[in-house]
Amino acid sequence: LAEFWRDFVSYWRLFLNHHDLANWNDEAWQLLKADLQPGNVALVMDASEAHKHELRREHQSAYFAQVTSTLWVVALRIRVEDLGNINEGEREKLLAHFASLKVPPIIRESHFYITGDKDKNQGQVQYILTDQANYLRARGRWSHACVCHKCGRSGEEADCGHCGTSRSYFDQEGLSESEKGERQYYEGKGAPMDKGQGAGESTFKWVHAFSDGCAAQFKCAAFLLFLSFWFTRFLLRITWNWFCSAHGKCDCDPEG
Repeated sequence: LAEFWRDFVSYWRLFLNHHDLANWNDEAWQLLKADLQPGNVALVMDASEAHKHELRREHQSAYFAQVTSTLWVVALRIRVEDLGNINEGEREKLLAHFASLKVPPIIRESHFYITGDKDKNQGQVQYILTDQANYLRARGRWSHACVCHKCGRSGEEADCGHCGTSRSYFDQEGLSESEKGERQYYEGKGAPMDKGQGAGESTFKWVHAFSDGCAAQFKCAAFLLFLSFWFTRFLLRITWNWFCSAHGKCDCDPEG
């Protein structure tokens, strides 16, 4: 009993700090979701455990050549007024529906990424966030036709005179035929009302992101360096918040 009491007293202060921090982080996420302002985006992301692919009848040697996949989930919350990938009729219906419910007109989008990277390393995290930034800026594969996928300048020519590259993402050299065939699913389907213009004309100004504190993914020097160049690369300002260790159940958990 004396040993238990000694351990209890030594950990009590640490437990209180951990408990308070967990509550503050969870409350900050809940408040952000409920009161998201125009021009702002709430983002939370997480990865599942690696899933093993198994044949129905498997040779014993297959154990030594396992194939696994990891599912990443990114949940975005966006104001209906900011969405550019719906028409005006759909927007009016959504706004009227939210008004009837007497809740803010905020929708949730879930984006899924399946990768063979079982280690869920830094490269995969940065790839996903780059694609999400392009989605919010209508750049990259999400850019509009006749708009440069890199700089956002409009034009009729096949190549952008400013960037010196093909205007459309899907006209680049080196893309596989299967990726080029995905043009209809991505081109012009970006989230913003604008078409990838400069910072002063962009629909979205801030991204408020939450994640767990995994050192290999979100809490390391490489990731912080990536975030430090976020505005320079994407013309979006970002805040990044970490849930407390062993806490932070969020929108990604039921989705993935």
